[in-house]
Amino acid sequence: CHVGFEQNQLVEVNKDFELEHSAILPFVEGRNKVFVKCTDQDDNDMVKPIMIDFFLDTTAPGKVTNLNFSVDGDKIRVTWTAAKDNVGVRSYNVYNSLQKIASSSSTYWDVTTNDSFYFITAVDKAGNEGEKQEYSFKRELLLQPGFEVNKTKV
Repeated sequence: CHVGFEQNQLVEVNKDFELEHSAILPFVEGRNKVFVKCTDQDDNDMVKPIMIDFFLDTTAPGKVTNLNFSVDGDKIRVTWTAAKDNVGVRSYNVYNSLQKIASSSSTYWDVTTNDSFYFITAVDKAGNEGEKQEYSFKRELLLQPGFEVNKTKV
């Protein structure tokens, strides 16, 4: 079998007629087209090489930005601007101070716990997770114009 990144520049992998071969190729970040062409024991060549489209992604997505919240009755929704990634973002993880508590394929999450702080991360299609972005909707609520703290004496 022969293998390589260019259809006309394949390098021999193995002369033995085995079912399994391996080759070390210098993959680059992003899209890699790998061509494979084999010959059987009777010297019959494949008509044309097989092309395998392989994506190598080791770059984590960026941080989410513009975190905000909205209140609709008793429902609180945290929203954010989508993170950027070289291959594409698959989902977002939501953490409290101890553990992951939710995952979302959208750029929002409906708050389901009463934690003070949340951390949002983006996860790309290769499974790389980006840096955590902190968010506290309680702090944001206190900073809202017109918000008044109940001043009742105890």
